[in-house]
This record gives sequence, structure tokens and C-alpha cells, in this order.
Amino acid sequence: MDTHLDQQSVLFKQTLKEFAQVLVFLCLLGGLVFFYFELGAGKVTTHRCGAETLKRYQGLLGFYQSGTYFKGGKMQSAAFAKSGTHSLKLTKEDAFGFQFEYPYLRGNERFTVSVWRYSNGKDSRKGILVAAAKSFWKAGEEVIEKSESGWEKIQFTFEPSKESKNQSLEIYCWNQGYEPIYFDDLEISIERLEPL
Repeated sequence: MDTHLDQQSVLFKQTLKEFAQVLVFLCLLGGLVFFYFELGAGKVTTHRCGAETLKRYQGLLGFYQSGTYFKGGKMQSAAFAKSGTHSLKLTKEDAFGFQFEYPYLRGNERFTVSVWRYSNGKDSRKGILVAAAKSFWKAGEEVIEKSESGWEKIQFTFEPSKESKNQSLEIYCWNQGYEPIYFDDLEISIERLEPL
């Protein structure tokens, strides 16, 4: 009878030990999740595209820089460039380019997007930046800087609507006009704000 009690005692201690190990693991996992969501606030991620490097991605020719793809590579142009030797040329027929996809909105992001645009002496105001998700759309064209060579830097900052949480967001340049507009040196900064 003592042997039976000893076996139950050993089994109970072993179960208690395994339970404690699982509890420690769950606490560590919870701490990592807390660190990722809570302490990650304020972290800024930046994506840039200078229209120089082309690479095929999912069967399409796109721009590639520092591990990030931007759609619209077939509209690469050597006619004008803000930096380097190439830019993105958007026309009435090919009106969208530099498309960047942010696959999953958490609902606590702030985006600041800027790009240089040039229209070779024409009105460049038809060239804008757009951010769009299933339940969110915003455009920006505020000129924050001008170069002596005629390039204008446009920029806008936005926070996607709460309704767009868990959706993908696309950011791109859009030529709404008839004359060609050139874009170069796109920059997208994503800041994680305090958790919801």
C-alpha cells in the first residue's frame, strides 16, 4: 500500500513540475507579446525607392530597393531623375506607379509619405500620392520643398481609420492628368503609435 502512495506522490510531483514548466513558458511568451506590442510603440520603419533597380516579383517587373518591392517597373525612365539616373514616368495610359503594399494594418500606425515629382515645365499638380485600403482612401500633394531644377517634393501624413484595421494598405503615385509626370525618391515612414 505504501508503494501505491509513493507512486501517486511521484506522479503528482512530476505533473506539478510539468505544469510549472508550461506556466513559465506561457509567462515568457506573454512577455514577448507584451514587448512586441507595448514597447514597440514609437518604432519607425522606413522604405525607400529611387527607381534605379528593377527586379521581377510575382511575374511583374518592379522596382527593388533594400528588400522591398514597388510595382511599376515598366515605367522606369532615364529622361529625368532627381537622384541617380532614373525615375518613374507616369502618363495617362500608365497612371499608377511606385505601388507599395503594407499587408496588415494593426490600427496604431502613422504613415508619412514623400516623393519628388517633375513635369518638364508643365503643371505638376495632377501628380499626387495616394493611400488606399478597403475602407480608407486619402491623397496628398502638399509641396514641402522645391529644387532649382524644377523638382517638387510632396508629402503627406496620415493615420488609417480604425475601420481599416486588419486590412492591407496600398500606397502609390498617381498621375491624374494628360501630360507625363516623373516621380523619384519615394520614402515611406511607418511609426507604431501607442497600442489601442
